[in-house]
Amino acid sequence: MDKILEWFTKGRVFFLSLISSGGFFILFSIPRKTLLISYDNPCFECFNIAQYSTLILMAGVAVLVPSLFFLFNKKEEVFKFWKKTLFIYLSIYLLNIIFMPWYFGDEFLHLEKDLVAIGISMIYFVFSIVLIIYKSFKKNY
Repeated sequence: MDKILEWFTKGRVFFLSLISSGGFFILFSIPRKTLLISYDNPCFECFNIAQYSTLILMAGVAVLVPSLFFLFNKKEEVFKFWKKTLFIYLSIYLLNIIFMPWYFGDEFLHLEKDLVAIGISMIYFVFSIVLIIYKSFKKNY
């Protein structure tokens, strides 16, 4: 596991999150009418693939700003700790995408896979920023 974590340097994490964010915004901007949403149409599977791809690439959006901060921050111990939290976030995020149904509940209380993914990403983004600020300004005694 340590070799996997060592491979992710500051530049690689930023580059991967930049590519992922760009792919997310490109897929998100495609009008859904171009995918011809219909159960009778064989391109309906294209719509499912586009939905899953958009959800997977959305993880990079939550990682982009913190990884940009680390390009200019010289504290390596903060980056190492943040990388560990990043892998926990990505694990929870992927488990959500794999195991949660697209729609769950009734008309009053329901959960959707994409709403949960957005919520997890927002929580991680705020947690990430707070963690970076706290660890960066913390004095070592």
